[in-house]
Amino acid sequence: MKIVLFLLVILMSHLTAAQSNQTVISIPSAYTYLLPSDYQGNASLGFLNTQTPSNASLNALLATARSTPLISFAPIFLDILGPSPTVTVAAQRSTPFATEGGIWVPGRNEVWFTGSGTVGDPITVSVLNLDTLAVTVPDLNPPLVNPNGGYYYDGRVYFTLLGNETVAGGVAQVDPNTNKTSILLNSYFGIPFNGPDDAVVVVVPGDNHQNNPSLNNDTTINGETYIFFTDPDYTQALNIRPAAALPNAVWRFNMKDQSVQPVISRNDIRTPNGIKTNLNNTKIYITDGTQDFQSGPFRGAGTGGGVGLGFPAVWQYDLSSSSSSSSSSSSDGRTNPPHPINKRLFALARNDIPDGIQVDDFGNVWTSEGEGVVVRDEGGKVIGLLNAEAILGGEAALSVIANFALAGDKLVVLGGEKIFIVGLGKVVLGQGRFGG
Repeated sequence: MKIVLFLLVILMSHLTAAQSNQTVISIPSAYTYLLPSDYQGNASLGFLNTQTPSNASLNALLATARSTPLISFAPIFLDILGPSPTVTVAAQRSTPFATEGGIWVPGRNEVWFTGSGTVGDPITVSVLNLDTLAVTVPDLNPPLVNPNGGYYYDGRVYFTLLGNETVAGGVAQVDPNTNKTSILLNSYFGIPFNGPDDAVVVVVPGDNHQNNPSLNNDTTINGETYIFFTDPDYTQALNIRPAAALPNAVWRFNMKDQSVQPVISRNDIRTPNGIKTNLNNTKIYITDGTQDFQSGPFRGAGTGGGVGLGFPAVWQYDLSSSSSSSSSSSSDGRTNPPHPINKRLFALARNDIPDGIQVDDFGNVWTSEGEGVVVRDEGGKVIGLLNAEAILGGEAALSVIANFALAGDKLVVLGGEKIFIVGLGKVVLGQGRFGG
């Protein structure tokens, strides 16, 4: 979530999208770290806005790239795009209706997302049908209070809830076939969460078991199921919730044992935002959405009181639990819950904060950042970019794309007033990881 997002997308209605005669342009990766000595870069603008006065051909290449939707920095990204990638507008409104979520429901071939028409309006859930491109608003029963991010698994759409001044935030599930909702959690021993932002479901294989009554007894899940979710304090800045009563953290909800515990503190990640795992649930990635560093030097310490000083980064952890590991079982034979260990810096956002995040089946990490949707390989190298400046128009488009979805061979971009679909050359996210 970006605090400035709602204001920026309203301004976008007055901009005209830049035009380009091509869809993809390649920039040698060496230019990302070695430029002519007189180069002029600016941290508040994208890399493509860099000027190279002494190198006219490079200057022209970057100028052309600014109006090109897809930027490749490595052959692997061209392989993902295929020979004929497409960028089309799937839906458009006069107000910013598509800002967060980006949850692919493969069995229905839908993307569920959230957004609101203007600042202060309740946030609602909408659904994009990828076959017909129709956008509908499901009649959720009962309605959810300010849903934000989430995940799909085994017949349920899981949403994080920001809550409001009188209703605490938490995590809820939706049956996409009936639109019936239920709240899974909304407190830590009577203390409300700050405003859960994003979630991912992790399943440790094991024996079948029934959910507890609050999770609908008609659902059987193989193994132990956990929901990891981020809980930053954005809601206070947005005047959605009262002052935070808990420190920012990443939490783990055990759906079988009916327990919720913090697993990453604000001393490790100051403002945990987006969260997703790789295909085999062996690694978990969290974006740090700390924003106040921008009030000072580009990589300044921020103004957050000196606790857990953060910066706009993507962090990678190993998940400790594995059903095949002898160390994953406790003395009484129970499976130990997966726990994030071995923290390491995976990436640094060049412009604005990393927000939404997805990890494809090949280990590539996709994040929404100021420049658009940035794609990195499993080692952290930037291999490609969906260029926000080109598809949304002008430098003011930076920071507008807060979230997106990967859906088979498609990238679905939530651009505020517009939803874009990028047709890729291969399936990057299959149905297998999402259960039945």
